[in-house]
Amino acid sequence: MTIQESLLEENKYNRLIIGLDGVTTVVDVYCIQDAYPVADPRLQHAQKKALAAGLRGHKSYRQDLLDIIESVQKAVEALDRKEKVCSV
Repeated sequence: MTIQESLLEENKYNRLIIGLDGVTTVVDVYCIQDAYPVADPRLQHAQKKALAAGLRGHKSYRQDLLDIIESVQKAVEALDRKEKVCSV
C-alpha cells in the first residue's frame, strides 16, 4: 500500500488531487482552506460543505446546499451589521 492510499483510507475526508504539474497528493478541507484563506467562520463552514456536498453520508445534497445558503446569508447579515456600525 502506498502512502497516498494509506492517507485516503485513514480519513474519509481526505481527497487525492492532481496538481498543475501533474503530481498527485492527498489533501483535506483544511489544506484547501489554507490555500484559499477565508476569515469569516460562516464562509469557512459554507466552503467545507461545498467541497463535500451530499458526500458525507448524513445529509442529502439538497440539504447541504440549503445549509450553504444559510451560512452565506448569515455572513451577509454580519457584514450588514458591521457596515451599519462603521457608518455611524
